[in-house]
Amino acid sequence: MYGWEIDHIIPLSLGGTDDIANLQPLHWENNRKKSDNLEWSCAIVT
Repeated sequence: MYGWEIDHIIPLSLGGTDDIANLQPLHWENNRKKSDNLEWSCAIVT
């Protein structure tokens, strides 16, 4: 049902592009928390 999504590092709404350098994999829950924020961090899971 939910899993990984492609996230825009700089959101499209803030001038980001669909260029591969602006994309990253992000778990759906973290993607929702990040929303359109630029200042956001996610803990590294080891």
